[in-house]
Amino acid sequence: MLGLPMPSFEAGAFLNTVLKLTARDGNVAVLPESARFALGEKRVVRVVAPSAAQEEYCQAMDRVGVHCVPQQLAVSSSSGTWQVISQPDLDRKAELIGLYLSQDLGAATDAAFADIYDADTAGALFGYPACCIAAVTDLEHAGSRWPEQLVKQSGPPINWHASANRIVADWGGISPVGELFPCSLACEHAAQIGRSGVHALEHVGLHRLASQIVQDASRNWCLAQGRGVPSFAPNAYQLAWQ
Repeated sequence: MLGLPMPSFEAGAFLNTVLKLTARDGNVAVLPESARFALGEKRVVRVVAPSAAQEEYCQAMDRVGVHCVPQQLAVSSSSGTWQVISQPDLDRKAELIGLYLSQDLGAATDAAFADIYDADTAGALFGYPACCIAAVTDLEHAGSRWPEQLVKQSGPPINWHASANRIVADWGGISPVGELFPCSLACEHAAQIGRSGVHALEHVGLHRLASQIVQDASRNWCLAQGRGVPSFAPNAYQLAWQ
């Protein structure tokens, strides 16, 4: 009922709810970030879901003490895993909804607005490093070839971190950094977020998922027409988990 306080936050119940709903809706990429949120390491989480599921998500979050602010989204993609988020046409109902989750209603509301109108502010609310927020424009210009651009920005492969390997998402894996696009595969700030996400999953008992993320992020891969693909070719990249 309106006017009643939110129930106390239940970290385990929150993560189980997110796991169940995102597995059903095909958006498990957000799980490392959700685990960090559950442990108090992240302020706002964005979950993209079918618009028809908005009420279900919001009611489920309300039961576990998390504010859920919806925002209709237009999500476009040239191809691959690069997507652009914008406001949908007012005369047309969006198929997807952005759900901004936080224990702080103001932060969730601000993130929902900023995700469409102010990407830098949105990135800060999501807890992304300033260097990565500043560099995302270069990846945006590359579109579906963003993995190729990220490699160009990353310097010598000897300095790359598997825990910052966002490229794994290009062939269907779950990135350790969730939905963060790092400024570089050598970015220590992004790598720390990746390690933190895996540790958070282990802490809440999702050991098999954590192990799979580490395994996928450490596998051999190369670039093919600007995209990331698994490969055992002699020139394939292999990032160490540290």
